[in-house]
Amino acid sequence: MTELSGSILPSYSELNDLRIALRRNGYRPVPVAGAHIAMKSAGKRPLMKAWETVCASADEEEIARWARAQRNCTNTGLLCDDIVGIDIDVPVEDLASKVEAAAREVLGDSPLKRIGRAPKLLLVFRPDGPFDKLQTPELVLPDGTVTRVEVLATGQQFVGFGIHPDTKAQYHWPCKSPLEVPVQDLPVISREQCKALLTQAESLLRQAGAHSQVEHKQGERLGRKLAGLGARQAPSREVVLEALAHVGNDDLSYDEWIRVGFALYQGLGDAGRDAWEEWSAQSSKNDPAVTADKWPSFAQARNITVGTLFWLAARNGWRQRRQKDAAVADPGVEAGQEPMPLGWPTIRIKAGRLPKVVDHAEQALVNAGLPLYQRGSMIVRPSLTRVLIADGNKTPAQRLVHVKPHHIAEAMTASARWERFDSRRGEWVATDCTLRIAETYVAREGMWKLPVLTGLINSPTLRPD
Repeated sequence: MTELSGSILPSYSELNDLRIALRRNGYRPVPVAGAHIAMKSAGKRPLMKAWETVCASADEEEIARWARAQRNCTNTGLLCDDIVGIDIDVPVEDLASKVEAAAREVLGDSPLKRIGRAPKLLLVFRPDGPFDKLQTPELVLPDGTVTRVEVLATGQQFVGFGIHPDTKAQYHWPCKSPLEVPVQDLPVISREQCKALLTQAESLLRQAGAHSQVEHKQGERLGRKLAGLGARQAPSREVVLEALAHVGNDDLSYDEWIRVGFALYQGLGDAGRDAWEEWSAQSSKNDPAVTADKWPSFAQARNITVGTLFWLAARNGWRQRRQKDAAVADPGVEAGQEPMPLGWPTIRIKAGRLPKVVDHAEQALVNAGLPLYQRGSMIVRPSLTRVLIADGNKTPAQRLVHVKPHHIAEAMTASARWERFDSRRGEWVATDCTLRIAETYVAREGMWKLPVLTGLINSPTLRPD
């Protein structure tokens, strides 16, 4: 063995003995760059060209050449063709333990467990057939910790032996290692079982308060919009407390409780301690000493801002109150768009809600007081036109115009704020009344609530003669 920078590196003969022993137990070893090399992904990345193909078919003679031909590859990985690695990349001990327990329940009790950087871990199984890599989304806990669970399968590899690049300590197998357990003795699992595990693992991570980066950013952005805040604008204490009052805490999980704390601290700083303690005291689970001790730790928030608090409050129906003496940003107004009159209704277009949407649109139309009337089987509107009078002159006069669906759509758009859900942005955005809604309304002949027009009179009604 050779010592380098505090780490013990294996000799050529030790590498050969290890890799050939793995090959004889049914595994396919992979030479991996040592953690001592100054390069990206050192300690985890193979350097050999076409390593997936070469390692899949390498015999003992080929493997014996690697120690010298790949002299910087002092770590040893295992190719995931005949095996599958369940990589629980969760650096929180109790949460990693829950995911491990779920894996053993869904997949079986594997004798092989590898530790690189605890509490992260990897379990090894044997697939019933080849399939590609599977994984949960990358989910972020309230304190900014990144988590993910991956199923390393065909074409992948994981390091089983050598030095971990972060800990500078040996990877280890706390129970048994692949040198003791042949591949054929591993529990067999299917792709469907792996998918079921990932669903359960994602649920456990989300129960702990984890969200994807996209979801988190969308929630933050939407929360700030609902609070009428600009990108760098700080909220008032009044608005923060108003939102906090809409976040019930009696049924919150510990992680959600912590999440609110991070958001509150970011919004009010250390001056928010009293609000934190008073809000926490409303829960039957509150321990005043624990609550007080937790507050200073929220100063270390990495990715949670007060926008999260506004987003959580909005899920319970909170919206910032409009102030009479101060202009408040309207979250439904986009750049270049005129703000809607105060109190104007918001109509959201949702699938399966057409009758209700049409009802709301008609009520908005009536309340707006636009010059639209029903006359017989038609919807009409007055319009000025020039008519011929005495001496060949023309004068403006009223006439009735038959209103078509396109004009109804325009009138309905002008009578309310219309919104649709943008799945890419994860929020409701401004839109126009659709032609389908207008056509449905026009087809409701005999059911309209528009005022009835009995006639139209122009003045003067007598000719000069």
